[in-house]
Amino acid sequence: MITAPYNFVPLNKEVFYPEWSDKVSHDIPFEDGISGEIEVQIEAKSPIFIKDNTDIKEFCHFEGKRYIPGSSLKGMIRTLVEVISFSKLSLQDKKLSYRDLNNPAYKKKAMNQNKIYMGWLKKDKDRWIIESLGKVTALTSRIKYSEMKNCLTEDEINTIKRKKEAFEKYKVIEDLNKLQTPRGTIVFTGSTGKKTREFLFPNSVYETYILEKDVVQTFLDAYYINTPNENLNWKNLWKEKLNNGGKVPIFFQMNHNKILHFGLSMLYKLPYENSLQELLENYQNYKNEFDMAETIFGSLSSEKELKGRVYFSHLKCVKEVKSSKEAKLPLSSPRPTFFPNYIVQNHKNGKAKFFITYDDNNAILRGFKFYPPKKQIIYYDEICQQNNKLCTSFKPLDVGSIFQGKIKFHNLKRSEIGALLSALTFFKQDGYFHKIGMAKAYGFGTVKVKIKSYSLDRTVDDYINEFITIINKNLNIDLVNHSRIKTLLQLSSYELNEKFLQVMNLKQFICAKKPSNKWVLQEVTIPKETNNSITKEKKLQNPVVAEYSIVDIAKEVKKTSDEVIKFILSSSLPIKKDNLNKNTILKEAQAKGIINKIKQQ
Repeated sequence: MITAPYNFVPLNKEVFYPEWSDKVSHDIPFEDGISGEIEVQIEAKSPIFIKDNTDIKEFCHFEGKRYIPGSSLKGMIRTLVEVISFSKLSLQDKKLSYRDLNNPAYKKKAMNQNKIYMGWLKKDKDRWIIESLGKVTALTSRIKYSEMKNCLTEDEINTIKRKKEAFEKYKVIEDLNKLQTPRGTIVFTGSTGKKTREFLFPNSVYETYILEKDVVQTFLDAYYINTPNENLNWKNLWKEKLNNGGKVPIFFQMNHNKILHFGLSMLYKLPYENSLQELLENYQNYKNEFDMAETIFGSLSSEKELKGRVYFSHLKCVKEVKSSKEAKLPLSSPRPTFFPNYIVQNHKNGKAKFFITYDDNNAILRGFKFYPPKKQIIYYDEICQQNNKLCTSFKPLDVGSIFQGKIKFHNLKRSEIGALLSALTFFKQDGYFHKIGMAKAYGFGTVKVKIKSYSLDRTVDDYINEFITIINKNLNIDLVNHSRIKTLLQLSSYELNEKFLQVMNLKQFICAKKPSNKWVLQEVTIPKETNNSITKEKKLQNPVVAEYSIVDIAKEVKKTSDEVIKFILSSSLPIKKDNLNKNTILKEAQAKGIINKIKQQ
């Protein structure tokens, strides 16, 4: 069985695209646009840590004063808005790569030497170039350690045999010119088990290829280049050599005189057939239009850019509770390459008959990832005893620490404000918590968000109901009782059994993917006995009956707001006519009565 400190709100097939999304402007306000601010308070319900840019052990601070960056709050709330507004899943488009000797697809693609070429990688300004040396062959492309005695000492050879990583082998040799032989250049790669041979790259170049940008990017992603998890051989050896004008030995595959992909060893990581974005668009009703989250927070899409209309201040610490404990934990992020967790699998009780991977065109991404709150906080992990380099020490603030800041918004529609308020308050339901900062997998970062004050002309409930109504109307759903919202609330509560939230070690991950196991991460299930509620004690209420503003009515009948107001004032309809304006809210029955009367005219 797979356990993980996270789980997913399922990916929504339908996406809500607001009818006003192409009219968002910072220069021309909406007729019903509203500007204002919300003052929020965040209270730590578990130890919390957000690292400082200069002192990574310390909580984020400036001139000795702790704070939560506005960007952290913005990212947290945006994800909630994406879920509850049925927006698109935001992700970085990339092709993931894998090396799995037990996978039949990998064996077919990677272990056929007739497909594998060798060559030198070099850079010419911004261009990446490969000089092809031809196909790898068993007879001429390999060299035994015993054959190296003409150029290396016996001590050097014996030491190299014991080294696991390629960069460690190269460090053994003081003068790398000794690797140049009349037959070619000796090339070291990593070792698994007892290795008896290395590679011999011939002196003659067959062809030179300029790499396409997507092929280079796939390589960078596969080796986590320029990230904290950067491949050790690249980090300690090849990066500097390439940037200084040198050549890096690589292996690659081709099709119709075009290089498909390449890597640092013969059995390198191969890219999957589909990128993340391709799979997302295969399933989701994906359009080149702004969804609700994008209309509020903006979009950096290369196709269409939009500046956000909501701004988050830093949240200053107004009550600092120092922790007496220093934490030491591995803080690497989960990797979507582990497809049993990140792709929807057909399974029974957590075990699949066969795995669905990113090679499958019909694969469905799991959705929006959340870390449920945990009562048991882990300050120290056993892995830190075995490999101290993998762990980070930090000093969290403790339970009870309080931060305050402001959210300012400009020219938002009432439903957009309602989405923002719904994300801040979980539809004004108690017992649910947000997660922020680092070490969420170990129980850190559980917080309660409270609205301290706001400059709005109506109650929070009114705005939330405005948002719920427009989603229900456009998607024909019951939002607050939808299974995705129930899953979100489950993942934001303490209701899940913590034995299913444990962090697995490396051996358990390897065991999960064995052909005899095929374990998968199970979905969060909503107990049937709740009967349209998360628990019997915490029922989600349906919104009030649908409401319409004068502006909504005007759109329906294709009139101006002033014309609608004039009609109401001159009519005998039983509607309060004092202070009637474009933002006046009418019940559904009243609104439909006006609409019918105007259409009859």
